Amino acid sequence: MIRLPPCSPELNPIEQYWKNIKQWLVIRVFYNKQQLINELKKAPRKQIFIPQISDY
Repeated sequence: MIRLPPCSPELNPIEQYWKNIKQWLVIRVFYNKQQLINELKKAPRKQIFIPQISDY
């Protein structure tokens, strides 16, 4: 287990993941909730959001 300093979201990989998801969602148009859900399910398989742990 790696202890992170408090108030350091830039060091937490899941925070980087959510940051990338938010950026990805902003540039897309979804016409209904189901379309959004389907795209979110496909996104991790495309490996666009996986932060590189070695960058930390």
